[in-house]
Amino acid sequence: SQNGCTTSDQITVLENITAPLALASAPDAITCADPSVNLNGLGSSVGAGITYAWSGGQILSGGSTLNPLVAQSGSYILTVTDGANGCISIAVVVVSENTAPPAVAIPAPEELTCIQKEVTLTGNLPGAVPDFTASWTTVGGHFVSGQSSLFPVVDQPGAYALTVVNLDNGCSTTQQTNVAQNIVPPVAEAGPAIELHCNQPQLNLQGSSPTTGNMSYNWTTTGGNILSGTTTANPLVDAPGNYTLTVTNPANGCTGTDVVAVSEVPLPA
Repeated sequence: SQNGCTTSDQITVLENITAPLALASAPDAITCADPSVNLNGLGSSVGAGITYAWSGGQILSGGSTLNPLVAQSGSYILTVTDGANGCISIAVVVVSENTAPPAVAIPAPEELTCIQKEVTLTGNLPGAVPDFTASWTTVGGHFVSGQSSLFPVVDQPGAYALTVVNLDNGCSTTQQTNVAQNIVPPVAEAGPAIELHCNQPQLNLQGSSPTTGNMSYNWTTTGGNILSGTTTANPLVDAPGNYTLTVTNPANGCTGTDVVAVSEVPLPA
């Protein structure tokens, strides 16, 4: 300011605002077989001063690494920070879920009877399950065949449970059914013993059954003779012997038997 002379100088200001690279690729879906998956942040910036932070969903471990372990579907955000300049970048990855159990239905099976000694159970899969395993278990029952199929054959009453596993996701469903049995035989009553004699050379037997329902009857004899009515409750006979009544319940095919003796009064000497 005393002589009017001036002097100047300059300074260069540098800029460092380059953001780090943040990349994240979608992992495999969460399934019943794999309930947790690792996220993948490979390809993001690495080096001194670079830090990582994941947020969203359920992070089990590794939230400050490139490969955290997560256990929930949804969106996850990776934040990459360059500590040298404070710049950040983010990447978003979506974790999908495949945990739907297979749909299983078992129609009511037939009951076991004296005629139907085996029944086939039926496992239906209403949904599309192209790759699966099926296995049956039982309490009180018995498998004849097909325990690892949808259609096993059984021959004992009891509780039967079918478990189907969808091999695509490891999810399973169990359904139960009960097999009933009706093998109660009807009661056969051949009636009282009777005597044939000269004044009564033929007689009707007095068969019956107290079992409820429309029972069928059939008579056979050892030593005797049936004139008529073999398939009725009261056949006509004319000879001494043992007569056997067989009663069949058509509802279950079971039978009951009873025997009556027919004697003959000897002629006078």
